[in-house]
Amino acid sequence: GAVAAALTCALALVSACAAAEGEGEGEGEGEGEGEGEGEGEGEGEGEPCLTVDGFVTIANTLDERAMANVCVVTGNVTVAQGLTTLSLPALTTVGGKVDVESNSTLTALSLPALESVNALQILANTALTSLSLPVLANVDADLSISSNDALTTLALPEVQSAGLVQIIANASLTSISLPALASVGGNPNPDIAGNVIIQGNDTLTTVSLPELAIVAGDVTIVTCPALTSCVGALIVNVGDCVQ
Repeated sequence: GAVAAALTCALALVSACAAAEGEGEGEGEGEGEGEGEGEGEGEGEGEPCLTVDGFVTIANTLDERAMANVCVVTGNVTVAQGLTTLSLPALTTVGGKVDVESNSTLTALSLPALESVNALQILANTALTSLSLPVLANVDADLSISSNDALTTLALPEVQSAGLVQIIANASLTSISLPALASVGGNPNPDIAGNVIIQGNDTLTTVSLPELAIVAGDVTIVTCPALTSCVGALIVNVGDCVQ
């Protein structure tokens, strides 16, 4: 349909831009070699930083390669079924949501440069064991990590704010660590409920939210029967975090 065609065009544009840049680099390097080896090596070293204005669907390794130099996507980034691993090393900003849902073969997801996203939804990826978001700092709307049966640890070391946090029914999850999370909901998200919901994680033993000071809605931590350690002033007397 029109949406699929638009997505194809967006990724084709990314590939075309990268190819054009590569051609320009090759010409620059050739010229530089004639003028002097040092100058030639200096030219063309930087990779292009591209913006996709619209939505992107990643369904295979060709799509993944086309995203190699994309830093910004103004719309949603959707990961379709079929991949076993996915890494988007250049992506820093997503104006819409990152949606990774119902990928039964996906074992590892790495977004090493992602700093800001409107929403993050990692849902029902039954084989996912590795989730890496080392510099993600802001999630404007919902941060949802749910029904990922094989995921054992969740660590988001730099997340400072979110509109909503939901960590639900991850069957193998043993620890949750959000050491920098300070606020959920409220300004700049007055229209979002601002709840923290940690629920139905049967093997969860540790929850650490040491900096959480502002929650616009409710904090719910229930049906986590293995929970033994809760760190954070706002959570130690909530549900299963009553020590």
